[in-house]
Amino acid sequence: MQTYPEHAQIAKLKLLQQLRTIDCVSTLVLVASRVAHDIGTPLAVIAGRSGMIARGELVGDGAKRSAAIIAEQTERISAVLRQLLDVTRWHASAGAATPIGDIVTEACVMLSPIAAERNLSLNPGTSGPGAALCVRAGSDCAMQIVTHLLAHAMAVAKPGTAIDVTIDAIEIPASADPRVPGGAHARVTVAHQPGQAAAEYSLRNFDLFAAAQAGGYFGLAICDAVVRAQGGRVSCERVSEGAAQCAFHLPALG
Repeated sequence: MQTYPEHAQIAKLKLLQQLRTIDCVSTLVLVASRVAHDIGTPLAVIAGRSGMIARGELVGDGAKRSAAIIAEQTERISAVLRQLLDVTRWHASAGAATPIGDIVTEACVMLSPIAAERNLSLNPGTSGPGAALCVRAGSDCAMQIVTHLLAHAMAVAKPGTAIDVTIDAIEIPASADPRVPGGAHARVTVAHQPGQAAAEYSLRNFDLFAAAQAGGYFGLAICDAVVRAQGGRVSCERVSEGAAQCAFHLPALG
């Protein structure tokens, strides 16, 4: 049977989309399990306390205390859901594409007051050739990714140290990974000095349960799913005892 090039290309694109979907779904399953774990106990407390009030088992001060507990547990659930929404708010960009260097600069300016409160300094290095690249994911999506990588670095960095951001252009071979488009990619690297021991630090990277138990932040796992869906990759590693870095790369426009 003769094979037509356009049919092969269509099949390849369908396979690529399926692989990216699998990447995203696997992370979303972890997110769902994390959320279910975090809101399960508060829901049980709310159900138990409200049931006791409804049955008349609690009256007066006892009912007031239970009502306060119900309100507290409701806020706990709301906080979990707000965090999930914050790290999954990926909007399509409008207007002209923005160079990744400008996005990094804006993110550092936006987060600098928080860094200062934690006795950290943000150093955006946007003079390299990769800084002029625009990414296919769009400016808003790239901003969210950069912001969450910086937030992770600030959460685990040793006070009194610097967080250095560098941008470079890399070339991805077309045959390296069918889920990652070949060609030019913009890579952003966030380097910092961890305040945790190596074993503890490694647990915080992409494991949702360990991250939530350690500090309640699991934006890296969400970033990983979103970057994969856009044809890029996220990495997070301990380079040495005194240095670690997170990075992501996305396909460049053009």
